Amino acid sequence: MSNREDNLRSGGDVENTQNERQAPESPPAGGSNQDCSVPACIRNKCYNGGQCSQAYYSPQLFICRCNHGSSGKQCEIDTEVKCYKNTGVTYRGTWSVTESGAECLNWNINGLMDHKYSGQRKDAAELGLGNHNYCRNPDNDSKPWCHVLKGKQLTWEYCDVPTCSSCGLRQHRARQYRIKVGSYADIEAHPWQAAIFVKYHRVPGEHFLCGGILISSCWVLSAAHCFEEGFSTNQLKIVLGRTSRATPEEKEQKFQVKNYVVHERYDSENYNNDIALLQLNSDTEDCAIETDTVRAACLPTPDLQLPDWTECEISGYGRNEE
Repeated sequence: MSNREDNLRSGGDVENTQNERQAPESPPAGGSNQDCSVPACIRNKCYNGGQCSQAYYSPQLFICRCNHGSSGKQCEIDTEVKCYKNTGVTYRGTWSVTESGAECLNWNINGLMDHKYSGQRKDAAELGLGNHNYCRNPDNDSKPWCHVLKGKQLTWEYCDVPTCSSCGLRQHRARQYRIKVGSYADIEAHPWQAAIFVKYHRVPGEHFLCGGILISSCWVLSAAHCFEEGFSTNQLKIVLGRTSRATPEEKEQKFQVKNYVVHERYDSENYNNDIALLQLNSDTEDCAIETDTVRAACLPTPDLQLPDWTECEISGYGRNEE
């Protein structure tokens, strides 16, 4: 965020250029079939399945015919999405209000021409920027944001875009009492349950180490005491969507561990702060894919206080007998 802040501060005061905003350019009317007299683009420059046609005399001139639910010069705007996932890097919706209630500025206004993130960038369409004032996250910040005016000062704010969350939802199954002081449960009843396996240096195969809880697409919460031996990330593997820790399932998801962190004040004598976080390794922004058997648990708000005698539920990989 430092680059964005420095750039904004260097701009000084600007006049209110809100009236320079224009509505996103609409695609030309017509059906999904291209005009036979106009050739298709050599490289499709349209997003969200839009059809690209280019001029005979200049490949730089093209027209996108957008599918239902998308708009913009390159069909880069998703008019139907109502929330963002993870940090919102791929969010292409039409939300344009910040957390303070301010209206976002158009990414194409003159006051942003010298700033790092504007609709004038060569890769603007790839970042979701353009002739609109919708919230975006082009720099992989924690959530979507936009430029705003505070008085005459150009600055930025995070947007009040809702997050796409289905955490805590599950399929309820009839309980089968097979475990002492507990009951057998299918993974669909606890889709956030994770199994952590380890490869020991001198013992062949993978061995169950501990359970964990999926708290977001790329993070699993577990116990610090499980990692007292100081395992390397190459020794660890996380399995999601498995009912029995020893029985693989067709739809389970497996991940290597990119990094893990043990609470800095963990006490091995009394188990205070017995918390560890494991980051799943993935080549994409998303890690775990949400299904009926894989889903993140909801995290409580910082100020949550449960009253005495609140009934809670704990899941884990137990045994049929002690």
